Amino acid sequence: MELNLLEEGVVMSEVARWPMTVALGALLTGELDEKRLVEAVTEAVMAHPLAHARLAPSPAWSRHAYWEIPDELDLNPVVSGLSAAELLSTPIELSTSPPLRVALWKDIPDGWGLPAPSSEPPHPGPAPGSSGPGPGPGGTSIAIVCNHAAFDGVGLIRMLDATLSAYAGVRLRSEASDLADLEQRGPRTSDSAGSRPAGRATKSAPGRPWRPSLKISGDGDPGASGYGIMVIETDPPRLPEALPRAGAVARPTVNDVLVAALHLAIASWASGRQRSGRLSLALADSGLVSVVVPVYLGGRDGPEPPVANATLQTTTFSTPAERSEPRLLLQAIAAQTHYAKEGRAVRDPTGVLHALALAPYRIRSLLPPLVGRITNDFFAASARLSNLGVQEPRPHIGSGPAGEGPSPASGAPVVERLWFSPPCRPPQGIVLGAVTTNGRLSLSARWCRSAFSDSDARCFLELYLQELQRLQA
Repeated sequence: MELNLLEEGVVMSEVARWPMTVALGALLTGELDEKRLVEAVTEAVMAHPLAHARLAPSPAWSRHAYWEIPDELDLNPVVSGLSAAELLSTPIELSTSPPLRVALWKDIPDGWGLPAPSSEPPHPGPAPGSSGPGPGPGGTSIAIVCNHAAFDGVGLIRMLDATLSAYAGVRLRSEASDLADLEQRGPRTSDSAGSRPAGRATKSAPGRPWRPSLKISGDGDPGASGYGIMVIETDPPRLPEALPRAGAVARPTVNDVLVAALHLAIASWASGRQRSGRLSLALADSGLVSVVVPVYLGGRDGPEPPVANATLQTTTFSTPAERSEPRLLLQAIAAQTHYAKEGRAVRDPTGVLHALALAPYRIRSLLPPLVGRITNDFFAASARLSNLGVQEPRPHIGSGPAGEGPSPASGAPVVERLWFSPPCRPPQGIVLGAVTTNGRLSLSARWCRSAFSDSDARCFLELYLQELQRLQA
């Protein structure tokens, strides 16, 4: 099965020091038996072709790279003895099946996912499985981490639900019969050059700047590799009163508020670093902030799409003038995300790969790292925010307002809260992930230890929460 361009882009960007992984964690009611979990994970993985795919060897002059779907797994994906940060920092090779790992923790460190009173700011704490003070409330924590080339955050949600369903003894429907749908999961090099998925326009959003964006960092260890992870829980943001006036391209959404707050936090952090003499004046003078905002192409209506990578990486921008007033910033961000959802993506990297569709795969694979080295990541974005949104009802995953929990099959714990983390790699020193479950928003911060210390990351997350509250004033 041919890799689509979204998958190719991830494979070509892979660096062992900074694994391109997405992660989904869950706090469960009750406990999981590890032996039964291994059986359930295996069953869930085998029910979804790309969940147990591996990258096939590619002939030197082949135009395409391919997934092969083996009849059995090369290794047991359930791992133990790793913290959440170690799990995120461990590369997942695509040459072996499956392209994911699952970890189980039977004690929950204090500080993660603890509801904060609405009158107090949320308290950042360590992620499940990380070192932290004493055990917290009873329950079990599970995390699924996969190579982003195989599938995305929406796929992780489906894999978690399938795993818990299999654990409860529910017979899973195999997607092996849906290979025709999988073939249509995104644009491919075998499509006509410059084409896009059906129904999506190709025009870019107008008037966006092509100059370097602010790059932020803290006092990390330049020689360090791997990631840190921190998760907090808070109320979902509300739409502010100062909404854009009538005639704007689009009304802001909750996701736009989350993205706009990150723009403000980046600018504020850079300003503080500049005053302390720890930010390059050349970059500070630009004043441009850019945030990668993944757009899901799979659709959320009708039958569920197959587990795959259907996430297009698009970029939002803001200037100092736009950030000077919340209304202007929200208007700018809402317009850009609106364009992206229509297919008029800003800086869609797959366009370059389409332009080279006739070149052999191995030649195309040299392009992303070569461009990065030549430009010294000149045009790289400042950061990334990926929001999985409010989760729809599933058998084992709560959703909607507090109190409207799921109706699980017997024999399996229920997900009380989720956390999600998108990929992170320099020069993006820190990324945020968001997901809302049972009326509560979980925010994760994932950072490169070469760019941010743990205390820096905590300070940045606190700054982000301050900007989020300021936007809602």
